[in-house]
Amino acid sequence: MEFGSLVRSHKNNLGIGKVTEVLAFEAEVEYFCSVGQRITKTLPLNSLYQVKLQRQTRCYVWSDEDTWLIGRIFAWDEEELLYQIDLPERRTHLAMEAEVYVRCDIPITEPSEILAMKGQETPYFHDKRLAFVQCMIAQRAVSRGMTGLISANIELYPHQVEVVRRVLEDPVQRYLLADEVGLGKTIEAGVIIRQYLLDEPQGLVVVLVPEHLVSQWRLELESKFYASHFPDQVKVWGYAEASRIKASANIGMLLIDEAHNIAALATGDADQQKSFAVYKRLAHKSDRLLLLSATPVLHHEQDFLAMLHLLDPVTYQLDDLAGFRTRIENRSTIGRILLSFKEGAEAFVLTSNLQQLRQLFTEDRYLLELAEKLETALKTESTDSDQLVRAIRTQISDTYRLHRRMLRNRRD
Repeated sequence: MEFGSLVRSHKNNLGIGKVTEVLAFEAEVEYFCSVGQRITKTLPLNSLYQVKLQRQTRCYVWSDEDTWLIGRIFAWDEEELLYQIDLPERRTHLAMEAEVYVRCDIPITEPSEILAMKGQETPYFHDKRLAFVQCMIAQRAVSRGMTGLISANIELYPHQVEVVRRVLEDPVQRYLLADEVGLGKTIEAGVIIRQYLLDEPQGLVVVLVPEHLVSQWRLELESKFYASHFPDQVKVWGYAEASRIKASANIGMLLIDEAHNIAALATGDADQQKSFAVYKRLAHKSDRLLLLSATPVLHHEQDFLAMLHLLDPVTYQLDDLAGFRTRIENRSTIGRILLSFKEGAEAFVLTSNLQQLRQLFTEDRYLLELAEKLETALKTESTDSDQLVRAIRTQISDTYRLHRRMLRNRRD
């Protein structure tokens, strides 16, 4: 070990230092924090080992002009025992090991000292990085902080982004993704799964799919969402494996593809109903639940009620098929009312729809009270009209829509 050698020590995590004095069994090692600050440590000789600087290592050299040269290692000349250092403006400098300093691993707490001595990075590297940083900032802004969107190997369409945003911004992530065939339900689900795994490094995701789709799902989750980056956290199984999942399993997110197949079991024979009970148990105990199905509601009321029961067993009871069908029949009428109740709408449009609203929701006292207040506000031209319209829309949307956790996109 010689004066000026660049070394590391097994005794600390300070990184690369420079030997400034060698004693009998110890050495003084200087750690270069910045161009204006260094610290010295006394370390046992047997804890030190020499290092050779790798190419592109950022380094500092005190020049003959009494200024710091800041560059990057290009190569080590074994014959001349010199480092070749690349400097800004395509200049080159040769320096002995004793003349070269490398910043240690202590974080910079006060950068003003470095800036005052012009020890910062060169504009060349700043300009090269700036475009990348600006691009990253723009991507994060578009994705609204949802890193699962921008870190997946996919091309997302606006309707898919909206579905992902809706689910991820909801603290209760239990949804039926019901897009028409070909609109990308699998992609939407994959992004949501990836975001969950990024947010919950120890979380467990279980994906239950028809047996013939197991390989396809595994391929999609790996090639587009890098499932292997989360070892043993993503399980893709066929329907038959559901009964093998232990009751004590802590499932963070459960996904069921072609969920209408499972829903149909609810009204089958005794064995099928027993199988449905297994899925119901898993669905109700999982923190997050995604059901995927492209089956339309019309003429499939029983299956849809069963799927919604998996999402929300309190609101949607399996034995209330008649009430569910009534909600479906009223859906188009409710939709027309919601379209008419908009802030800024003409008074005569709102007034003409208030009577229909009263006839449709005869048992909702709160809604009837809002309707009465709105009618009075319209007659008196009160400024409260818009606020009352918003309240009516919120009450109808939250209480009477088919299910606020069913997200469905259709082709234009």
